[in-house]
Amino acid sequence: FELIKALKIQMDVSIAECLYTGIVSDTGSFRFPSTTAKTLRIAAELLETGLDFSRIQRILFGTSEFKRIKLLGRALMTMESHLDGFVSTMNLVASDFNTLSISDRDSGDIVNYGLEPPEADVSVLFKEAEGFFRVSVRTKSVIDASALCGKFDGGGHVRAAGCNIKSDSLEEAKRAVLDEIERMRAV
Repeated sequence: FELIKALKIQMDVSIAECLYTGIVSDTGSFRFPSTTAKTLRIAAELLETGLDFSRIQRILFGTSEFKRIKLLGRALMTMESHLDGFVSTMNLVASDFNTLSISDRDSGDIVNYGLEPPEADVSVLFKEAEGFFRVSVRTKSVIDASALCGKFDGGGHVRAAGCNIKSDSLEEAKRAVLDEIERMRAV
């Protein structure tokens, strides 16, 4: 946006749609803490070009392939509440991906559903792989997702991070993460 302005390029609808799509995606539709007043001012200026923001929202957040919805359903069926509702966990096993002919990459946003209960501050999605679990973490405010995943040689951002936990047992992997969350919460 700033480069386009600096180069004095005419901001047309096509350019505005691309920039707006990136901003809406990166800010989770302006829900993430990274959203600033500057972000909103830029978005407002992009809207003034006449772009169809509702179409962009619908494409980004309102449409999913049938098999992705089925995968979400499988994950939601496994949702559990821990530590008096502070943590939600879900899991997907290899057969979930194989049966639906879907990639692990298509499960990225599922972890966000665990933050919907008002008392939940942490959501963890465990995805079975060969000899380990891919772990996706999202948090609201208390726990630093990057610090949590860093304990398992992973990383990411304060509110969204991931790691791999070497384990053949879901319960063992889950216990390791829950123990670390409990330790971090007590500090």
